Amino acid sequence: MTSAEAQGLPYLQAVIREGLRLWPPATGLGSKEVPPTGDTICGHPVPGGTQIGQNICGIMRLKNIWGEDSGVFRPERWIEANENRATVMKSTLELVFGSGKYKCLGKSIAMMELNKIFVEVSSPSWNTSWVSALIFILVASKVRYFSN
Repeated sequence: MTSAEAQGLPYLQAVIREGLRLWPPATGLGSKEVPPTGDTICGHPVPGGTQIGQNICGIMRLKNIWGEDSGVFRPERWIEANENRATVMKSTLELVFGSGKYKCLGKSIAMMELNKIFVEVSSPSWNTSWVSALIFILVASKVRYFSN
């Protein structure tokens, strides 16, 4: 199966997005510098040259974006979302790869790998029991993971 074909599998895409949301590839503060002329953020003036940091793990658990169960691995949230909410969720998820000139150059390769790994690893040529168990847990049984 190609990466493009895998992109047409809604539940697989939901699992990948939910995994990236709860376990982003890079954590910590992604900081940006306010332009020399300054800016306004959420109605607050910010002087030029100020470093603004964003906590990716915190953003990926905001209840006003992800719902009251934001700490739970629940891929169905991506399938159940209406068009407006899905757009907000997808644009927020993009933050896990950075933005602007600091955006991850390997994002397209990473997404291609994620789209292929679950399908390829679950093919009959892979007879390893732990691989079968992983695929069963993530996709077939839709088991939810809870964060403590």
